[in-house]
Amino acid sequence: MRVSLKEMLPDAVGRNRVICGFNVFGYEDAVAVIEAAEEKEAPILLMVNRAMADFMPPDLCGPMLSRLAERSSARIAVHLDHAWDLTVIERALDGGFSSVMYDGSKKPLAENIELTARAGVLADRYGASLEGEVGTIPYSDLGETEVEMTDPSEAARFGEETGVDVLAVSVGNIHRLTTPTAKIDFSRLGEIEKATSIPLVIHGVSGLPETEIRALLQTGVVKFNIGTRLRMAFGKRLQIEFNNDPGQFDRLQLMKKVIPAMKNAAVESLIVTGW
Repeated sequence: MRVSLKEMLPDAVGRNRVICGFNVFGYEDAVAVIEAAEEKEAPILLMVNRAMADFMPPDLCGPMLSRLAERSSARIAVHLDHAWDLTVIERALDGGFSSVMYDGSKKPLAENIELTARAGVLADRYGASLEGEVGTIPYSDLGETEVEMTDPSEAARFGEETGVDVLAVSVGNIHRLTTPTAKIDFSRLGEIEKATSIPLVIHGVSGLPETEIRALLQTGVVKFNIGTRLRMAFGKRLQIEFNNDPGQFDRLQLMKKVIPAMKNAAVESLIVTGW
């Protein structure tokens, strides 16, 4: 069934488990993670990141993902991730997204607060949930090295003035790492938890060792963003299929073999996050 993220929060808060948001790049990815969610009886998010939104506008992919969510026995939110254009957010909400993120993390705090609050007005109009971000989380594939960890006092002010349902934080996590080498600054995370009661989100979970992930289950984090792990499962299985049969060209046959690999990766992620 299609729900908002805020409707899912009771499934995670105080239960030593975290809701997984999976980046999806089409029908096949969505089917794979939905099958994983149904198998583990876990709530999930089907997330459309900025690259996917540029490739297929949210008002086009939103209806498909929403229908898939509605038909599932699992509780599923359709989430627009890292959006910084309020027009795109409104189109996404109109297209069936039940959750959105306004990412103003690279803007001055006051501007980030103002624009995130405006995104919240749009989300409220549709009964959708809202995620914001304070601090900057680097992208490894873009060669970003400058990290601004989340300031606890800024997180508290941001939460009070925007009314976000969840807050993404920068505490050592890194987007799009292909090896699990990132380390969480649990001291900084603890300071943020003391400063604000807003449930927290960790992006870049594919780059975290399992020990870090399990330790995060004991904190106030309620949502993980997972993307690279699924993309790697997709690419590796596709390579195997082409190596086994270089003459293969039928997309449908290829996808039938790739979907199980993505599903397995999603199931593994759900297990390690407490489901």
